[in-house]
Amino acid sequence: MSAEIVYEIAHFDGAGDDALVLERVQLLSVDGVLRLRKTDGSETPCEGQDVDAVISSTPALREIRAGQEIRISCDSEVAAMLPFVLEPVLDGRDSGDCHAKVNGADWMAFPTLVEEHVMLPGSDQFEGPDLSSCWATLSVEEGEWNPLFGFTSIGVVTPGVAVEFGRCDPGGLGIVSAVAISPFDDFATVFVEWLLNWEVLAAVWYGDEAPTARTVQLFDEAAAAANNVGGWSTEINDDDQDNDDNAGDDSDDEDEDDDEDSSHHAAAYLELFLSDELIEQVRARLKSLK
Repeated sequence: MSAEIVYEIAHFDGAGDDALVLERVQLLSVDGVLRLRKTDGSETPCEGQDVDAVISSTPALREIRAGQEIRISCDSEVAAMLPFVLEPVLDGRDSGDCHAKVNGADWMAFPTLVEEHVMLPGSDQFEGPDLSSCWATLSVEEGEWNPLFGFTSIGVVTPGVAVEFGRCDPGGLGIVSAVAISPFDDFATVFVEWLLNWEVLAAVWYGDEAPTARTVQLFDEAAAAANNVGGWSTEINDDDQDNDDNAGDDSDDEDEDDDEDSSHHAAAYLELFLSDELIEQVRARLKSLK
């Protein structure tokens, strides 16, 4: 009988290397059969042979509770799917207190758009997850007096798992951030969806309307630039956005003249971290959408 530890989660009484183990639960593969081994050494057979499914259905294997020191060990294939199977449990605490070590790397709970959290590599909620490969970043700003600043990135967090991160700084009102994760097998589809929509940034944006950025134009410029950065800025006339709403308005001419000067500054910067081959895949995907 041969036994292989395919996944282990251990709870410690501190963060140091000499910390005492309080609890250890292991998922074993014994002659191809999955078994759960608890701290006391007792073992029970698991239902099914899918490691991800067993972890996600077993609280002792999946729950990452805030305030606890937790270390996880597993092979790279299992680690790649942990964002979808681990469950952050905050118990009313800040998400920054919900963390774990996965194969020695820092993971923490990041907020999503559906008022939930996911465990991802990283140690700073507002800097975003640690990407194993970043594809691109987009920075936007609007306004001149107490302007809004936004940032979004797209890349790979574990093999086959893409993450979109968005952050908005509303000038002293508190930074807001969120992530969205998805499995993928077609890079160009995921990248272009982010390029055209940047859903996460739009969701955390404080403005009345989504931020302005001509991302296809920025992509073309960045792809051709030696530093792979594209920039764009303009003055947006607020009156233009309100013309349809004000049609037929009989306001006096003096008020109209005052409103004509109403505008705000907008700028965006896109930086690519893509090979020439991947850039061509994006171009082909954009062309197919026309």
